[in-house]
Amino acid sequence: MFVADVIAGHGVTPFLQAAHKAGCPTFDGVGMVEAGIKLMSDFLLGQQSAGRAANR
Repeated sequence: MFVADVIAGHGVTPFLQAAHKAGCPTFDGVGMVEAGIKLMSDFLLGQQSAGRAANR
């Protein structure tokens, strides 16, 4: 089982600690925020991300 936490800016939350202790791979909210910042900046600067360009 893979466990993700969308709480950004709080490091490893108790939820992620418990999942890690149980042997689950984990992902915190920082990656989601970084991806969102990239998408927003591309949109505001009029650029297309590689994924969106490939879908056209």
